[in-house]
Amino acid sequence: SRWAPHFQNDYQARLDWCVKEFDEANHPPSPALNGDKSLRPIEVTAKPGDHVKLDATGTMDIDGGSLSYRWQFYPEAGSYKGQIEVENADQIAAKFVVPEDAAGNTAHVLLVVSDDGTPALTRYRRLVVTCQ
Repeated sequence: SRWAPHFQNDYQARLDWCVKEFDEANHPPSPALNGDKSLRPIEVTAKPGDHVKLDATGTMDIDGGSLSYRWQFYPEAGSYKGQIEVENADQIAAKFVVPEDAAGNTAHVLLVVSDDGTPALTRYRRLVVTCQ
């Protein structure tokens, strides 16, 4: 259910693309993560206590709409089952500290970018941290 509003809006937008002109329909944002504009997950290695920077600079909306950003720890995807608090989680740039008990695990952090179109569309990027 966490993703339901996003995929329902995506489906609605795809229907719009079938019957509306390009400039009358909303299109999804293209997220950038730490300078990378591909769709691949970004992989980094860090030690407990390290600060990991998160930056969505370069994220674009082809329709020129406003974007909102959310950075969130995604515990289901990695082996680290503790908690990671992201500072400035609703900003274009954020950071977190690798927890002391994370050594030997992987932690996944998502960038969730939504536009202000109708329907609002959301795209994701993933950062995978291998904790030494």
